[in-house]
Amino acid sequence: MRRGLMQSRQVRRAFSLTTKKKVLEVPDFANHQVSTRSKTLFELLRAHVVFRACRMPLLVANAETMLKYSYKYLGAGFTDSLLRWSFFGQFCAGEDEVKIAPTVDYLARNGIGPILDYAAESDVAGEEEVTAAGVVVKRVECRTYSYKDEEACDKHAETFEKCIRAVKQVSPTGFAALKITALGNPALLKRASTTLTELRGLFTKFDKKNNGQIDLEDFQKQYDMHFATGSSQDFFRSLDKDGNGKIDIIEWTNTLQLEDLHLLTKHCRTEGPLSKSVLDEEERMLLKNMRARVNKLAKLAQELGTKLPFAAVTYYHLDTRTL
Repeated sequence: MRRGLMQSRQVRRAFSLTTKKKVLEVPDFANHQVSTRSKTLFELLRAHVVFRACRMPLLVANAETMLKYSYKYLGAGFTDSLLRWSFFGQFCAGEDEVKIAPTVDYLARNGIGPILDYAAESDVAGEEEVTAAGVVVKRVECRTYSYKDEEACDKHAETFEKCIRAVKQVSPTGFAALKITALGNPALLKRASTTLTELRGLFTKFDKKNNGQIDLEDFQKQYDMHFATGSSQDFFRSLDKDGNGKIDIIEWTNTLQLEDLHLLTKHCRTEGPLSKSVLDEEERMLLKNMRARVNKLAKLAQELGTKLPFAAVTYYHLDTRTL
């Protein structure tokens, strides 16, 4: 009996050890010794110099000009070496999967998982224009596309493929962050973002109860008011994917694809914001190309088991992450 009691206590003790949750201590972010103890003296001095330089308005405003003249008069070798040991070394892990490996290992030893982010993105270019009031503004041509833009996006996609494979090699559990603005023409993305905004605006007009859902009665009234053809009831069924008799914003935006909106808006009784924002034939082809790049990268990431978050650079590109 005594032996059985001892075994019972041992079992209870083992059970309590295996079921007891490990409590993680919250780090003290105000403790500078904890945050800098893994850094070398050189890394601390470099961080101090770089962040001090970033606080100089004159340097920040003229950085590109200074860089251009440095390459011109001091040479590429000196300029690249200076950047590699200063700003590039402070903010970037490396230039290829071999050179980033030590940084990734260093982060892993300190309990930090890496996100590999290739610095490639574009923005909408515009020409400066002075208004009558003397204010300098940028005039943007939103429907200007070229073969070079597509060629650059294809090259970015190839580089992103290398990034995804590099993550698999140096950090199998890491992330490869992709910027949507590097895979499509920025002017196209801005146009698509505007169209998505107007598409949600149309949903708001149909949602007369303001509860985030459109029932058949409200849909029929609004459809007949805005469109001059087709069966509103059949169209409602095509949008109501779960068959619950209501359409929510997810069903709305997932079903009404940007490439097909022109087929809907051509039947509008009057031309509204959505009709004016739909993509033309060239833009629909460019959007198809961008989707193909994204799908190819996503398929590769899935095959390699790499996590693939997408990001947008500027605020007017944020909606395109839902494409």
